[in-house]
Amino acid sequence: MQHSLFIQILSVLYLAGCSSLTELTSPSRNPSSVPEASVRISDEEHLLQLVNSVRAKGCRCGGEWYPSTTPVQWDSLLAEIAELHSEDMVDRDYYSHTTPEGISSWERMWAGGYEFLKAGENIGGGYSSAESVVAGWLASPGHCRNIMNGAYTNMGVGRVNHVWTQLFALPVEYE
Repeated sequence: MQHSLFIQILSVLYLAGCSSLTELTSPSRNPSSVPEASVRISDEEHLLQLVNSVRAKGCRCGGEWYPSTTPVQWDSLLAEIAELHSEDMVDRDYYSHTTPEGISSWERMWAGGYEFLKAGENIGGGYSSAESVVAGWLASPGHCRNIMNGAYTNMGVGRVNHVWTQLFALPVEYE
């Protein structure tokens, strides 16, 4: 099962025109630092590394090439808002960028106290790891374009079970 998932992820990354799984998941290490087996990074850091690795190399999203762009930084408020949406989708058994009441991602961000000039959202369902959800997003042209959008400076991701919400934004204070 693990081998099959690994092959699927590699295939998706190859078809998406982005980095190999090894390039995405291997953090650079100083040879004199802690041995590899004991190096642990948080899920947030790992997701940020995966996204910023793709952004640094450039990526083909559908039929369009997106050149390398600046990295995004982790934003805890975006992550909190994203997690609340993932939790809501799981609790109320729906899967959409818009709640059953018609509340959009932008409205959820404003309600959560996040002021932005530009924003985007990716959702993913059924993914058990950061690598698999990023691979899924890269295989979808719209989600991939969000990842590669150089206007975004901040990112947060929330996960509940196997339901993920990724928010990108250019905050108001960036001006």
